[in-house]
Amino acid sequence: MTTKPNGNKIKAYQAILQNYKYMNYMMVNQLEFISSHDGLTGNYRERMWLSYFRSIIPQKYSLAQGVIIIDSKGKQSREVDIAVFDEQYTPYVFQYDSIKYIPIEAVAVVISCKSKKVSESNLKKWSESINRLRPSRAGITRTITDLNIGYQNKTQTRTRPIKILATLKEYIDKINNRYCIDFCEKYKDHYDFIILEHKLDQKKLADNSEEILRKFDVRLNYPEWTLGEWYRKLNHGDKDFDISKLPIDLDKEIKEDGVLRLAPKKDGDHPIKNHGNTESSIASRLENTLGDLRIDGFPLLTLNLQLNQLLMLINNPMLFPHYAYAAEFKKQVNNMNGDKNKKSEKDGAEV
Repeated sequence: MTTKPNGNKIKAYQAILQNYKYMNYMMVNQLEFISSHDGLTGNYRERMWLSYFRSIIPQKYSLAQGVIIIDSKGKQSREVDIAVFDEQYTPYVFQYDSIKYIPIEAVAVVISCKSKKVSESNLKKWSESINRLRPSRAGITRTITDLNIGYQNKTQTRTRPIKILATLKEYIDKINNRYCIDFCEKYKDHYDFIILEHKLDQKKLADNSEEILRKFDVRLNYPEWTLGEWYRKLNHGDKDFDISKLPIDLDKEIKEDGVLRLAPKKDGDHPIKNHGNTESSIASRLENTLGDLRIDGFPLLTLNLQLNQLLMLINNPMLFPHYAYAAEFKKQVNNMNGDKNKKSEKDGAEV
């Protein structure tokens, strides 16, 4: 059955676009309304953003509100308003009612939800507390042929969560959005996405304009990075990470696609020879950027596409390192016993 040019397919896409515009309008107005009621703002703000991200993130991921992220070396993050994590293969180290400690190996996204008033130093300290966490590669699991240790996975040496700042801090669409540019530039090395409230300059709007006065705008830091650079940043902690290459010739398969763009092959590229290789040259040759996924005028739809593309670059959590966490718990038990012994010696000396 054929579809007319203005048939159901076009209507479906147009309906989706309109729904995103309406959803943006409703979200920003709900948060503006609730922000005038002291005591309700923080919790409502987090629940609203949690509901939004739950609606766009695949079900393989879980979302939790108000968690602490830990690593196997005893370090912990500041409180994370919303964490997106994979609990299919990673156990909670501790969960009781609403209290959750989540291992860094499982965490894919961390979201900080703020009001109009934000502490610049706290924004950076929160981000830095995430950066200090170190996933361990000591996990052990069974594969088809043998046991596999995380150290053998050269494609994923150190994951780091995608970081999002969602704030009601607003800027007015005038003077080339200077405020927004300066604010985002200040935190570009601390957050991957920054969501701000965009208030249009009413003087610039025509009387018959259908534009809404308030909406959330989403700024992606480093939109010029290729997916290969993001891949290295999220799976190795450094976009310039030097990884071994497994050249693969996909030029014929994507030649007529028109969507994926591969840079020309370099000298030494060759087809796959065996299964022992761990890395393809796609990471270095793919020229697509997240900026290519931007849908002008629809920031929440853009966020959906860009965020989920990044999640596909992480794809899976790191193997959970049971031995590494056990070693840290044993260390802390010894510290606790040492403190008790010191206290007993002190009490005995005072008798």
